[in-house]
Amino acid sequence: MDFSHTLLSSGLGIAVVAGESVGWLALVRAFVSPTFLGVVITLLILLLIVGTLTWLFERRSNAEQFGGPAHHGIGSGQWWAAVP
Repeated sequence: MDFSHTLLSSGLGIAVVAGESVGWLALVRAFVSPTFLGVVITLLILLLIVGTLTWLFERRSNAEQFGGPAHHGIGSGQWWAAVP
């Protein structure tokens, strides 16, 4: 039960196409769409580039965090680029 008074009624609504399927299968189709996968792949490539550049610039001056083998340093650079 709702005992409060309505202060604002905006009349906002959402329009959807009639007959469009909803459910888990539609959700999976949306995430596996070529557009979504293209965006995810582009962001992963950008993360790899920024992480590698971070490692290249920081490996000598900050060897404690970005030193060691290249794959450890690049991994640290990607972590640094991905986590705000």
